[in-house]
Amino acid sequence: MTDNTTPKPIPRAIAERLQAAQQSATAVAKACRNDFQSYDYTSAEQILLHVQPLFAENGLGVFRIAWEPVRWLVTPDGEPAHKVRMWFQIIAVGEPDPWMTSVVWPVVANKGRPEDKAEGCALTDGTKYW
Repeated sequence: MTDNTTPKPIPRAIAERLQAAQQSATAVAKACRNDFQSYDYTSAEQILLHVQPLFAENGLGVFRIAWEPVRWLVTPDGEPAHKVRMWFQIIAVGEPDPWMTSVVWPVVANKGRPEDKAEGCALTDGTKYW
């Protein structure tokens, strides 16, 4: 996909439905545990299971339609930064105009998490926090 640096405005019907879904949302408990680094967290699955009914009630659908590695970014130290860009399409039932947006998320490889696994984690986290 091409990089479009000028975001398109959110169609009114989608914005109104997103706002209604947000107003209905509640906190999602941290039901998972990372024993290696000793912290609790909310999984992407928990988030998705929580918001799917809210979106359905408001006639919204969200789809991750594409992703690509972004390796042209650099850190403040001049080091190459590996990130992924994900595109999401949001539709409102009965409305002709979908809205597409993207998010860029860092890929953090380290001991015990090679590059391919880190990329998968970035796709999961980027989807969860979108």
